[in-house]
Amino acid sequence: MWAKSAESTLKDLGRPSTLTFICGERVASLELLYKLGEVLAIDPVSITQAALGLDPVCRSSQLADRLEGKTLLYDIEAICWSPWLRLNVVRFLRDYSRRRGVVAIWPGTISGGTLTFSAAGRRDHVSAQAGGLGVLRPLLTTFPDQVPFSFERIPA
Repeated sequence: MWAKSAESTLKDLGRPSTLTFICGERVASLELLYKLGEVLAIDPVSITQAALGLDPVCRSSQLADRLEGKTLLYDIEAICWSPWLRLNVVRFLRDYSRRRGVVAIWPGTISGGTLTFSAAGRRDHVSAQAGGLGVLRPLLTTFPDQVPFSFERIPA
């Protein structure tokens, strides 16, 4: 099984103050997030459901409360599309990861030390420094013992 080969990386993902983004095509990223969930015995959580469910959150503290203990996250673009929160997505996730490591699917690109989502000039546009973050990129595998991702730590 691939988890044995990636044991030290998997351990690092759970360390407090560790924020790691999965960056890649959405289907492959979701598949990787769920593989991590199986190995770590953690259910991935949709931020869309947590933030915008029956009773939408009004403050970042409410979102943090709803996510309490959840460390595998997807659909984070929902909070980029939620201007009433006035939330810096990357800062929120960095703060949220202080108790235990967080792995989230980044809905845009990570390149040259910068995270980007949407286009400049749009109200949902995000551009942030990626220093100190981890990046998992899904890889196609043929055999069950092949690690299904590459890992990169972006220097602070």
